[in-house]
Amino acid sequence: MNVQKNKKNWRITFLLIAMTLIGVFPIDVLLPSFPALSAYFDTPLEGLSLSISVFAIGIALSQLLIGPLSDFAGRKNLLMGGLLVAAVGAIGAIQAESFPAFVAWRLVQALGCGCFVLVNAIIQDTYSADARDKIRIVTTTSAGIFISLAPFAGVVLQSALDWTASFWVFAGFTTATIALCVYWLPDHATASASASTERNHSQSSATMLGNSAFAGYSALSAVGFACHFSFIVLSPVLLLEELSLTQYQYAAILLYYGIAYLAGGVIAWAMHRRLGTALQLRLGIATIMVSGLLLTLVSVISSVSSAALMTCMILCTCGVSILRPIATTKALEVFPNRAGTASSILNTLVFLTGAAASTLLAIIPMATTTKLGGALLMLSAAGLLVCVGLQKSAANA
Repeated sequence: MNVQKNKKNWRITFLLIAMTLIGVFPIDVLLPSFPALSAYFDTPLEGLSLSISVFAIGIALSQLLIGPLSDFAGRKNLLMGGLLVAAVGAIGAIQAESFPAFVAWRLVQALGCGCFVLVNAIIQDTYSADARDKIRIVTTTSAGIFISLAPFAGVVLQSALDWTASFWVFAGFTTATIALCVYWLPDHATASASASTERNHSQSSATMLGNSAFAGYSALSAVGFACHFSFIVLSPVLLLEELSLTQYQYAAILLYYGIAYLAGGVIAWAMHRRLGTALQLRLGIATIMVSGLLLTLVSVISSVSSAALMTCMILCTCGVSILRPIATTKALEVFPNRAGTASSILNTLVFLTGAAASTLLAIIPMATTTKLGGALLMLSAAGLLVCVGLQKSAANA
């Protein structure tokens, strides 16, 4: 029995990692193709950066429906359906003849990618309480590895088949993952969720958001994602345009950024069960704050080099990879029987926060490195305030 259970869990872990791999294509693999996209659609890079924010908003809206519905209809069919919609959106983007049409198909792709919210719900369904932190560290670290390799993959695909290549590969990987889901993924549904709760989803969501622990930990996860996402959105403008790097230099720079995710995952694994939750959260936030302070100082004192920029961002990424897994786990533990709904609310907050932060950074008329450093400082300060609030709530409970 244990052998069968372990085999099943390893298959699910493989699927979770596969979905993490697919998740880097719509943004990270596509980034080196931004100059080609800009030329093809006669659109400035800033416009393409804003399209990433639109993509994040689409995912956030999709999650609001998919997560709660999965608590009653099960995870499997919704996951496969979402992957199919994402593949259709990618193929539609390839066929787009104008930039508005391209953005519209990207929105379709994003709506399908909203099914990735089910990753957290599947972890909650499948693994023991002790294993959830570890699995989330594995998926976060895997994301870092894939992010580190994504720019090189993007450059290779761009060189071979132009900007359409990443969309074709995304559609192929998505189709293959659907086939694996058919055979490997059991249907997860939360039996304890009642019909009356289903009819009152909005009330249930309000109840979850009104819970100080759930809202606080979700906010911390959102802070971590916003720090990462803000840099990713600004990186083509900052590295390709302002610092005039080649595509291969850009890919090399982001390789080190991705390696930082791996380092952060190793640190998070080492801290698991050795440090208390509050200390882990504060350590992650403090690391982000230091990186923001350094980046702000460097941008004010002198012109920012690629080495100085990446030193700050690698430090930030280590903080993010410490902060997000533990914050996500603690948030979902508050409502263990409504993992789909809780995941959708958490991920919606995460993506909306990331989209809002990156959109503001894209339109604020200020030096890119200065506003990025300031954003890291403000986000980390907000994270510290949330930690203080959580501590007070726990003391009053």
